[in-house]
Amino acid sequence: MQNIDLSFIEEFVPQFLAALPLLIGIIVGAFVLSYVSCRGLQLLADRTSLNHNDVAPFRRIVKWVIRVVAIVLILSVLGFKLDGIWGVMSTVLAMIAIGFVAVWSVLSNVSCTVIMLIA
Repeated sequence: MQNIDLSFIEEFVPQFLAALPLLIGIIVGAFVLSYVSCRGLQLLADRTSLNHNDVAPFRRIVKWVIRVVAIVLILSVLGFKLDGIWGVMSTVLAMIAIGFVAVWSVLSNVSCTVIMLIA
């Protein structure tokens, strides 16, 4: 029978217990922020002419963004090196923004062409 080295558990448990209040704070903060933002979008739909189905995609996007940020913060508190993930996330968001601008430009040119042909 092999001897299993469990020394990493002796090192991990005190660090985990020290980080536990911060982890609970991040989780509670994520739930509160998700509830407040979704409730705010629901109130926006109630007070305007928007339907609840109109704001549903925004609610899902907000929830997923909050979840991803909370998971990254939790992993960072637990000691994982996530410097590269922030760089990747910001690069992906920048590429999405550039893509939206490019699509907007192409659609603008196409619509102008159609208007010129009709006129």
